[in-house]
Amino acid sequence: MSYTVGTLLVSDSFNRSNNIAVGSTDGGVLGPLPWTTGAGASLTSYKIDGNQLASNMSPSIEPMWVVTGKADVRVQGVVTTLPDSGANFGLTLRATNVNDLYWFGLDFASGFKAYLQRHDSITGNVDNLIVSSGTYTAPATLRVDLWRNEIRCYVNGTLIGTAATSPFNATATRHGVWTNNDDTGRLNDFAIWELVSDAGHCAEFVGTVTGVVASSNVQLSVASNTFPDALSNYRIDFFADTTSGVTPSSGLLNGGPWTIGPMNTGESISYAITRVDGAHIDGSCVMRATDTAFGLFWDLTVQCTPFARQALVF
Repeated sequence: MSYTVGTLLVSDSFNRSNNIAVGSTDGGVLGPLPWTTGAGASLTSYKIDGNQLASNMSPSIEPMWVVTGKADVRVQGVVTTLPDSGANFGLTLRATNVNDLYWFGLDFASGFKAYLQRHDSITGNVDNLIVSSGTYTAPATLRVDLWRNEIRCYVNGTLIGTAATSPFNATATRHGVWTNNDDTGRLNDFAIWELVSDAGHCAEFVGTVTGVVASSNVQLSVASNTFPDALSNYRIDFFADTTSGVTPSSGLLNGGPWTIGPMNTGESISYAITRVDGAHIDGSCVMRATDTAFGLFWDLTVQCTPFARQALVF
């Protein structure tokens, strides 16, 4: 399934008097929304300074957010001044509280690489889902598209990575900003748009391999395709794995075959094929699930259909 950018839900220009109180947003159809946070964080970690949002000498990690009521959104902000002293500054995404959220921003310690991180705890359990290959200077426009279980991250309009994630916080509707810095970072032009399904545009092929009898080892491969360009322009991501094997790593579509491993009756694993640049997919792809022990296989053509399924029948 694909999406398109819909209504501007909320925005904030931060064009108000200098004050430690950050107040409420000033644009979007949801009207003024108060900036809030959860237990363990404080709004006084931020301030309005020169019509921008600034860190206010925060000694700890401090997310804050607005409640939009929408989980599938585009969140954007411009880092106008880089933080220093080992700090970072960026966007808070799909927060349930200060301990459970995604963060996307620029990090001082790495020379200002861009990171997408999943935080299961404010004091640890941090997973780096995307790390940019390059570093950035200010101003840097950070943009994240959160669509169902997929997260796409952009810096200055360029896609730097796509994370097909577990359903961690997939329905959370709190989005905002993040800092752990020391009165040096600045952010401006914050905005959140709703993302909506676009039935006329196909940017993702989804299939599911299901076992109807036990198999000792199953592999998935590309049997053929009608794409107009190289398989290296596409990626495959695996999710919803109920098998007893190790979930294959995501990667480019020319990197197969992928070992699914043993599959018992009723077990399944799903996969999504997307273009690396996030654009519309032209053509189709035949994915082959093979029982390597017996050489039996099942072919499935994945294309612009709502859902695809393939089963190994022995």
